[in-house]
Amino acid sequence: MNSRSSIWFGTRSYAASRLPAQPASTDPWEQALALYVNGLGPSKRQQFQAPATVDECLQTVVLNGGRRRAFTRILEFLRPLIDPLRRFEGAIDVVVQVSAGIASPIWGPLRVAITHLATLEQLVVILDKIAQSTQRYENLKTLFADHEGVRDAMGRLYCELLRLCACISTYETSRIRYIMNPFGKEFATVGTAIDQRAIEIDRAAQAAHFQESKAARDRLLAETREQNIRRLQCWLAPARVEDDLQRLSGYRDGSCAWILQADEFRQWYGPSSDEHGAADISSLGGPLNTALQVIGRPGSGKSMMAAYLIRYLSQCGTTLYFLFNKQDSERHSMLHASRTILAQLIHVHPELTENILLAYKNSGRVVADSLVEVMSMLGQVFSQLPRQPGSPSYYIVFDGIDECKDWSSSQYHFRTSLPPEAPVKIVLLGRVSPTFSSPDPVSPHPLAITMQPSKAVEHIRAYAEARIQEMTHLANTDLGTQAVRKTVEQADGLWLYARLLLDEMERAPSREVVQACLDSLPNGLEELYNHILWTSEAKMTRPEKEFARYLFLCADISNYMPDFLAQAMDSIQRGMLDLVFRFVNGGNMPFDAPGLAEKLGAPLIEVLRPTPLTYELRFVHLSVYQYLADPSRYAKAGDLPELVQTRQARDLYRGAMAVWYFTDCPDSMLHLEALRSNDSSLLATEWPDSYFPMTYCLWDALKARHNYLLCLSEPLFQEAEKMLDVLTHFLSTDRCLRWFETATIINYAGNFQQLQENILSALDVARREKGTGGGLRALYNFNRARFNFLQHWKAIVQITTPWEIRPELSRGSWGDETEMLPGFFEHGLGEGMLQIAREWSAKLEIAHKMPRGGRAGSPMAQALCPKCSAVMTQRDLEKHRIVGCRRNRRMW
Repeated sequence: MNSRSSIWFGTRSYAASRLPAQPASTDPWEQALALYVNGLGPSKRQQFQAPATVDECLQTVVLNGGRRRAFTRILEFLRPLIDPLRRFEGAIDVVVQVSAGIASPIWGPLRVAITHLATLEQLVVILDKIAQSTQRYENLKTLFADHEGVRDAMGRLYCELLRLCACISTYETSRIRYIMNPFGKEFATVGTAIDQRAIEIDRAAQAAHFQESKAARDRLLAETREQNIRRLQCWLAPARVEDDLQRLSGYRDGSCAWILQADEFRQWYGPSSDEHGAADISSLGGPLNTALQVIGRPGSGKSMMAAYLIRYLSQCGTTLYFLFNKQDSERHSMLHASRTILAQLIHVHPELTENILLAYKNSGRVVADSLVEVMSMLGQVFSQLPRQPGSPSYYIVFDGIDECKDWSSSQYHFRTSLPPEAPVKIVLLGRVSPTFSSPDPVSPHPLAITMQPSKAVEHIRAYAEARIQEMTHLANTDLGTQAVRKTVEQADGLWLYARLLLDEMERAPSREVVQACLDSLPNGLEELYNHILWTSEAKMTRPEKEFARYLFLCADISNYMPDFLAQAMDSIQRGMLDLVFRFVNGGNMPFDAPGLAEKLGAPLIEVLRPTPLTYELRFVHLSVYQYLADPSRYAKAGDLPELVQTRQARDLYRGAMAVWYFTDCPDSMLHLEALRSNDSSLLATEWPDSYFPMTYCLWDALKARHNYLLCLSEPLFQEAEKMLDVLTHFLSTDRCLRWFETATIINYAGNFQQLQENILSALDVARREKGTGGGLRALYNFNRARFNFLQHWKAIVQITTPWEIRPELSRGSWGDETEMLPGFFEHGLGEGMLQIAREWSAKLEIAHKMPRGGRAGSPMAQALCPKCSAVMTQRDLEKHRIVGCRRNRRMW
């Protein structure tokens, strides 16, 4: 590098403003390295000089991928970057041969960042920017050695990478600052600078007159195109709907073919040109972009019909599809659907990617997270499709639109994003819903087909006969014939009912049990679920019933987790399920947690094991989730099954479990110690999987109204009173401080006002319930303890954070109350809470940002009266001293 490069290094180094003066050296690479390394501790300096390898990083990503689907996506994103990045490292190796202190900083920071997904995503984007500019040059090492311009440009990039290393080191040594959002403005500036340096490398390499043979250029061009497509596929993060489509391909022959003869389908589809119904764009009947609705009850086989139509329409043209699933965080919104449809379209037409590639490069995100942007790109691609006679037609199939959380608000925008002349027709499948009873904006003239029970009767009969023939003790018997007949009659066209009922018969231990089942068949899915649970609990021991009660209590995490967290966690994960079973088992782990869950939850809950060391749960059908969400509405006769009775007081059961976690469970103490010490090695990778579900179980209990208690059965009522006592003791003593401190560190470190929102919403309920108890001692005491605890936490937050109460969170005059209740400090709890909050407010550098716009030391800054615990401004506190506070009328 020339002398100007040395000046640039001296002025642009990330650490130049805070490190010792630049050492005397003739090598600007060593100067830049010294500026960075001098700012590191001995262990970090050693890590940098012996950096990680790409294989170590990929292995760590693979291990994390067993826990999170997003890590699998990152792994797919990384693979095409490896060779270009190795070329960059190979060029740096030229310097390494001269100075052993110089090393490639790429893989070391990557290994550090892997444990935190948000950090990893941002870092991979930066690496991709480097790879894009270096992937073309096979001989980058030679260019670097022979051409000063290339060496100078790479030196600038190297210095930016050192800045990145500094940010990563800050993250690792002060992880508490980045606990939820490790990359902020600091990393955004590094990413922008690296993007510019990567472009400079590309320009310098071109200026070096690097001559490539035609064959090499063609090969590298093809390689670049393929890698760009892979980048786009990873950026769009399409849901793995092909796996579900494969699972659904087992529909019985002929069971879905009736739809092809329906008048509505023929009108929507138009005339066919061959025996497969293949049609070109000129023969499509009706207006384009119209939608055909297929409506069916839960369990009637809509998803199987979707699989059949996808297969059938694929013989007629290009078929794009998406299967919504409310339980899957990657498949429950129109953003997920639009990204998947766009990714499928790119796979069919890879030549139409230039505009999308530009959007990707400008996004700076690993995943396309803007619905408007994705829909716009989808419209651009469709506008480029051929539309002349003879061109293939395009179909889009959406299954389970009632499981899409934003279907009503987004469907119109999806349709209008498609060009009016685009050769597209849409199929929508969903259950009966008010959405379908009014004209659908997706189609100006909607066509609808209802899946009638009569269409499925004969096919369900054939299915039942085949299943019975596989059962040794029922095949070719009168009882087997009776089982088929009654199953078909009671199923009433519901495939799921027939399947679950036959599963019960298959597990029956004797002919007498089968006969008893047939003599009292349930009506509909809801009664069938009751029947299955009654049958299951009859076979369980008392300990197994207790495990099963909490399994069905906690399996549906979206019932107690906020949307922004439930979406990220999909379903109950290993960490949380292990804790649930440990709680039931007196704090000890059972022998085989996933095996136990599989045994107790079957056939309504499935256990997925992506790796031998990980597992998660999901319901076999959405209707099971709906049944569990409010089982009492389905109890048409008799009592609820014992396994789901606890859900009548689910907030108390979960709250008492959370109290155990934050008091007696050693895991929560380990997590708190890790936060206190800021030691990333102590932060178990799965701790968010347990902390966040448990803390929101506790918030659920604090926000609940308990007027249902008087309706509980006597055994449940007695259990509820005990749990109220547990919660009261927790909120009234220092046992709550572990939870209080953990929540304080996490929310203060990330400046997350969700803490304030939770306090205020719970306090709103507590204020309404304070002083009430319906004559129940335990409930009265809990309501009083809950109000006192939350009122003081609110005041403490106002004193120690810069957060103001937003108007939408103030639900009455109490929103302006800042006075603490008398006596709160007498037993030490309030003093302990305030001390913790002040300590972390100072450590995390938010103490000087006083609430309500006041500056520290200014008359408007808030202060606390140590006598009566009232919160007021500094100016009012002076007056308070003169007048005297209500707890002590004497002058101070």
